[in-house]
Amino acid sequence: MVVDEADRMLDMGFIPDIEPVFATSELIMRLDPNWQALLEQGQDVVVTVGVIGTNPTSHAMSRVPDEVRFHLEYRSESYQTLQEFEQLARDEAAIMSR
Repeated sequence: MVVDEADRMLDMGFIPDIEPVFATSELIMRLDPNWQALLEQGQDVVVTVGVIGTNPTSHAMSRVPDEVRFHLEYRSESYQTLQEFEQLARDEAAIMSR
């Protein structure tokens, strides 16, 4: 399952006033302990953060990008594990939005 979490979170208002590059980094860092906890519980889950990019028409070398896109991929043989990790990702994004 590949999810473009940046778009979804921005559309849902989860990352309102945080600079997008830092927000993306923070989300990834916040997911790491959750991923480790699932692994320690013996659940098979692989998490990959793919292409991270900005919109070249809305930023330049001297400006901070106003948009960041990335792909968060998580895989497991267990559908329940996938659902659990997706919920963890949503929960972390919601915490960041406060």
